[in-house]
Amino acid sequence: MSTAQLFKVQSNHFLKENLALTEYRTEPFFKDNLPVPFISSSVQSKLAIRAVILNDPILLKCLIDDVDRVCSVHIRHDLSESLSVIHYAIKNNNINLLKILLEDLKNPKDNRYPFPEVTIKKQSTGHARIRTLGFLTAKIMPSRGAREGNNALIKDKMEAINLYDGKETLLYAIQNSCSTEIYDFLCENFH
Repeated sequence: MSTAQLFKVQSNHFLKENLALTEYRTEPFFKDNLPVPFISSSVQSKLAIRAVILNDPILLKCLIDDVDRVCSVHIRHDLSESLSVIHYAIKNNNINLLKILLEDLKNPKDNRYPFPEVTIKKQSTGHARIRTLGFLTAKIMPSRGAREGNNALIKDKMEAINLYDGKETLLYAIQNSCSTEIYDFLCENFH
């Protein structure tokens, strides 16, 4: 056994279990009613998803009216799950919240807080020219451990849905077997 392997085995013996950690059964930000401090305008905007999942019209109306800290209640969940608040309202067959959301989509509030600006620039691995080594080279690829780097932080574009995404919203409603009442309401609003 090499010294590196021996160190790895021995170092695991020094680890101690942290009993002060709280284990959550559900996602606490979206599916629990725990208080959340103000972190950023995009995080505050995503609380609208929590309001729809927990069926809380009061929280949803407060977020829509909060133009000083919420950039848009129509931000998508995240990069892997690109559902917006309207998608969750359709999924839960909640026409009352859907009416509130579509009213905000049609008549947005003025002077809303702007979307946060991403100041990190996309980084590449660079390239080698024929003059560098004297022969043609393949594109330089990142190492296995650094595939994403800072580029992972700029993938989420924080885009809000708009009124022109009606076809996609109707298709989502059909795929998720929405009620006829919701389908008729969506057709009426996204003509």
